[in-house]
Amino acid sequence: MNRRTLAVLSMIGVLLLFSLSAAAQTRTGRILGQVVDENGQPMPGVTVTAASDAIMGGTLTAVSGETGAYRFAALPPGTYSVTAILSGYQHLSKEQLTVSIGGTASANFIMQPAFSEEMIVTAEAALVDTTSSSLGTSFDAKFMKHLPTT
Repeated sequence: MNRRTLAVLSMIGVLLLFSLSAAAQTRTGRILGQVVDENGQPMPGVTVTAASDAIMGGTLTAVSGETGAYRFAALPPGTYSVTAILSGYQHLSKEQLTVSIGGTASANFIMQPAFSEEMIVTAEAALVDTTSSSLGTSFDAKFMKHLPTT
C-alpha cells in the first residue's frame, strides 16, 4: 500500500469512530421516583402524571409498581411538574423539575391520608350579663353629639 491509500483509510477510520460516538449520544432524559406511605411502605397503583410544554400532548401518565417505583423514560429536555394521585390520599406535586439531555431527575413522594373533617361551632350572645350586677346604659353616637357640653 502506498502512503496516499494509507492516509485515506486512516481518515475514513477516524470519521467512522466519530460517527459512531455521535450516534450513541442521547437526546432525552428521564424521571425516576418511588411512592411510599407515611411509614415508608411502598405504594403500588398510584397514578403519577408528568406535565410539561416540552411533551407533545402536554402530559404523560405512569402507575407505580409493586415496589412503589415509577419512571418516565425518553423525555425531551425541559421543566416538568410531576403529580401523584391515589384515592383516599392527598394529591402531591413536585414543581419545576428539570430534565436535561442524558440526565435523570428524581421525584419521590410520601403519601399522606386525606382527612376531611368539618366542625361547626355556633353560639349566641346572652341577653343578660351574668357576670356583673351593675346597671349599665349604652349611648349611641347621635346622642353623644347632641349632649349639651362646652
